[in-house]
Amino acid sequence: MKNVLAGLHDYLRAQRLLLRRGLWPAFLIPGIFSLLYFPLSIANTFAHAWRHRGRTIGHGLGFTLLLFLPVVGWFLAPSYGIVAGTLGVIDTLGENQP
Repeated sequence: MKNVLAGLHDYLRAQRLLLRRGLWPAFLIPGIFSLLYFPLSIANTFAHAWRHRGRTIGHGLGFTLLLFLPVVGWFLAPSYGIVAGTLGVIDTLGENQP
């Protein structure tokens, strides 16, 4: 019985290691391929953030402060970051339109 339990323990440990080491390529490889199909202009992104650094710092500060709230902030901060960043970019790009 002792050998069976030891074998089961080794089997379960091997399965955990397989999942842990085998799943990261499942998330990493599609991310790399998406960058190939949807190239990002990093220089334009940094230039835009530098031109509007006050807004960028404000959004980052709000995001960071929300992260300090235990549990609730961990769920609210990513939503806040996405919504605030998107509305900020739409607002700043709208300023450049005639």
